[in-house]
Amino acid sequence: MIANDQRLVLPAAQTNLRLYRQLHDGGYAPADLLWVRDGYELATALFAGQFRGSGKPFVAHLVGTASILAAVDAPPAVVVAGLVHAAYEQGDFGIARGRTRRARVRAAIGDPAEALVWRYQTMPWTPADVRRLQADPAALTGTDREVALMRLANELDDNLDFAMVHAHAAKDAFRDCRDGIVTLAQSIGGPRLADAFRATYGEDGEGAWAAPLSLGRPFSYQLASSFGLGLLRPALKARRLAARLARKAGL
Repeated sequence: MIANDQRLVLPAAQTNLRLYRQLHDGGYAPADLLWVRDGYELATALFAGQFRGSGKPFVAHLVGTASILAAVDAPPAVVVAGLVHAAYEQGDFGIARGRTRRARVRAAIGDPAEALVWRYQTMPWTPADVRRLQADPAALTGTDREVALMRLANELDDNLDFAMVHAHAAKDAFRDCRDGIVTLAQSIGGPRLADAFRATYGEDGEGAWAAPLSLGRPFSYQLASSFGLGLLRPALKARRLAARLARKAGL
C-alpha cells in the first residue's frame, strides 16, 4: 500500500466512462453529461494519436483535468472546457484558420465553454503570475477565476502520476512556487484541492523510481507513420504560425 496515496484525497478519472459515472454520482444533470460527452468527442478528434511527453495518452490527461474540476464541483461549462483546455495550443485542426477553429469548437461545446478554452491559452500563467495572484486572489474574478481553476486542475493531473518527473524545464519551473499554488487552490477550489496538491508535493521524493522510465521527450507528440510524419512536420509548423498570428489578431 502506498502511503498518503493521492487518489484517496481527490479522484481523477482517466476514461470517459469513468468521468460520466463520476458526474452522475456527483449530481450533475443529464444534460450536463451530454454536454461533457460532446466535449469528449471533440477531444478525441483533436488529439487523435497524441501523447504527453511522458507517454501518457493526451486524452487521458484531458479527462483527468475535467475529473478534478468535477471533484471540486466546478460549473458544467468549466468541466467541459477542462476536457478540451489544450485545444488551441495543441489540438490538431489541420490547416483550419483561427476563426474556423473557434467556430468548430463553439459548434461542439457552445459559446460559454469555448470562451473559457480560448482564455486558457491567452491568460498569462507563469511562476511569476502564480505568485502575483497568490498575493491577491481576489484579483481573479469571472472568467479568469474559472480559467485559473482549470490551470490548477491541469497541474494536479500531471502531479498524480509523477508526470513531473518527465516534465520539461518550463513546467518544472513551477516547483519554486508551490506554496503559491496551494494558496490559490485553497482560495479558488477549496480545501480538498489544496490538500490534494499538498499530498502530491509530499510524495514528490517517492517519484525517483520513475525517472529511469522517462522518454526524454520535452513536449507532447503525435504518432504518425514515417511517411506521414514527413508530411506532418510542415503542417505543424504552419499551424503553430497560424495560431500565433491568430492570438495577436485576437481571433
